[in-house]
Amino acid sequence: SHGIATALQLSQSETPPQIPISFTLTMFKALVLSAVAAATASVAAAEDAGEPWYCHGIDCPTFTSGRNVSTYELRHYPAAWWSSTNVTADSADEYQPAMNTAFMRLFDYISGENEQNVEIAMTAPVLSKLTPGQGPFCSNAITVSFFMPFDFQDNPPKPSSPDCFLTYMPAMDVYVSSFSTPPPGPDGDTVISQAYSAVNGLAAQGVTVSDTPFFVAAYDPPFRLVDRHDEIWLLPETSQSTAASRKLKL
Repeated sequence: SHGIATALQLSQSETPPQIPISFTLTMFKALVLSAVAAATASVAAAEDAGEPWYCHGIDCPTFTSGRNVSTYELRHYPAAWWSSTNVTADSADEYQPAMNTAFMRLFDYISGENEQNVEIAMTAPVLSKLTPGQGPFCSNAITVSFFMPFDFQDNPPKPSSPDCFLTYMPAMDVYVSSFSTPPPGPDGDTVISQAYSAVNGLAAQGVTVSDTPFFVAAYDPPFRLVDRHDEIWLLPETSQSTAASRKLKL
């Protein structure tokens, strides 16, 4: 980097070229319009392919929609493979640092740290299963997972790191509450607030769901500025025994 900086320095006798302000503004506008056009094209392509717009053209788990309750969507997800890792957070402030740790573990896995030494495409969402601790001074368990791309669903590579593992999530039904957060994504306070609101909002409609565990689905990279999308997933109370019998590991 020192060599690059040295090479780019102007000599004392040289005068840097002046770029007209009108040209700079024109270039800035062009870049903004290009970014908006690219985002619009990505959303249109995803909708044409039958994918939700918030997948932005990358693989997402398929689902079918059932009976919606007010603003909450009931979805059925078929069984699928995910790559996962476990972290803990003792407080809401520790949620994002724990998520960063988990993300980097899984990113290393898809970048080639697996038994096949293959790179695996990024998917959406980054799914977090949160199991609150039993008391105020207990750690909250978080399992963070990446959906395995469709090309790897039949033969997912085993992670090389002992911190990561493969999860076969059985089919399940979830009530979904959608929201959006500014970059870099939902923090611990937002997650708790959104989950609390969804549990009570569904209860007001006569629907009882489990408050533990619950799921957070984040669909966007931290640098996406528009068209952001996040979700809370809640298991219907009637599905708890089924999920337990299948040893739901996500």
